[in-house]
Amino acid sequence: IFGFRTKENMQAARGIVLTSLEALEENRDQFTHWTPNIFSYGGYTDETRLYVKGHKEYNLSQINCFVVDIDFKSAYERLSVNEIIENTFKAGFYYVPTLVLKTTKGYHFYYSLKEPSFVSSANNYKSLRTARAISRSIKLAFSEKMNCVDVGCNNFGIFRTPTTDNIISFNPDFQYYFNDLQEWSMYYAKNCVEENNIAAVAEGKNDV
Repeated sequence: IFGFRTKENMQAARGIVLTSLEALEENRDQFTHWTPNIFSYGGYTDETRLYVKGHKEYNLSQINCFVVDIDFKSAYERLSVNEIIENTFKAGFYYVPTLVLKTTKGYHFYYSLKEPSFVSSANNYKSLRTARAISRSIKLAFSEKMNCVDVGCNNFGIFRTPTTDNIISFNPDFQYYFNDLQEWSMYYAKNCVEENNIAAVAEGKNDV
């Protein structure tokens, strides 16, 4: 995985490649951002080993979690964690986040998998395509009731790192099987999104 000590470093790809849980533990609370999903390899672009490379989607090795980045335009619009979860339930996404982190403008909601989903080119990245669809469905469910989610953002990129200062809630009992999320995503894409599009067309709000 990749770790970054500041947001500015993250934006400049100035970071550290971590290859073990021990290395991650040694750097506890030292990172502001990381890649919670695992990549096949990581390296550096310079001889001084300051700038990292390899954190691209095609290089993913396994997917451990789905993350939703929630940003509010102002403090006035900010919702509580419980209000957000209630809204996702209303949209048909009946899953409680494993981990919630506080960010400058909102939250990061982590949904961890009980077992990782491995990515391979052997099946033409079928699992990755499925994971993309799941991630998109989750973000669409969030956006149904709230205008605070960037649906088009990177599904498996860089997110806030859990620290002692930013964890709002963590419950390892709320972890989910990839296949269950896949079934939910297929149902949601077929029913909820389709119904919303039909309603939008009827109201003249959208072109499908």
